[in-house]
Amino acid sequence: MALFNLYTGNKALRQAKKTTDNLLTKNKSLLDQSRFEEGKAWLERANGYSKRENASASDRFAAALMAGRAIGFAGYGRESQTDKFRERFRDLLNRNEPETGEARTILNDTPGWQIWQTSIFQHHQDAVMSVTFSPDGKTLASAAGWGRFAIDRSDPL
Repeated sequence: MALFNLYTGNKALRQAKKTTDNLLTKNKSLLDQSRFEEGKAWLERANGYSKRENASASDRFAAALMAGRAIGFAGYGRESQTDKFRERFRDLLNRNEPETGEARTILNDTPGWQIWQTSIFQHHQDAVMSVTFSPDGKTLASAAGWGRFAIDRSDPL
């Protein structure tokens, strides 16, 4: 009888493990799909800004930030950032999908600075609330919470 109870207990454990594994696989799949849909939403917004008739420099800059977010800034400075940055800004679009190429096209077609590759990102611990360029395009000023601001006088990328 004890042997039978041990057998049925092990069988129940195996079944519970199989059920748990199936749920984990399903949850991972749902998370991946959710991230992909979020990436497509960022890309759609980026396209809205970049394809405006007579898009301003501000529109193109916003489009580049949104396109960069869609791909987690991979290949555009993400690799040199902190682990916290890489964790927060994961790749949302699959690398082999056409949407990734579309996001890269927006980034490559946007002249000027990529703020996440400047020292501005390193200056602030909290969210950046505002950025502005000098008229000559060589100085970037940023402001964050608690009245903190930073100035970067580097040449644009």
